[in-house]
Amino acid sequence: MRHTDANVSLFLGTSRQDPDSPPSYIEEFSKAAKGTGVRVKTVIKPTGGHNWDTWRSMYPEAIPWLSEQLDQPQ
Repeated sequence: MRHTDANVSLFLGTSRQDPDSPPSYIEEFSKAAKGTGVRVKTVIKPTGGHNWDTWRSMYPEAIPWLSEQLDQPQ
């Protein structure tokens, strides 16, 4: 069964050197999310691993994109 009424934004990031979250996982998830209402932004860094330094390096891309996904305050 496939749900199509999702209203969710997800930032998915990894690096080509991450053995725990390889890029293929993100690519597969992104394909599955198409047409479901789930908005996905992906970032795949060329280097790094499964660690805070790699994830922290994604903040400049993640924070602005996630901010754009929020509704304006009422």
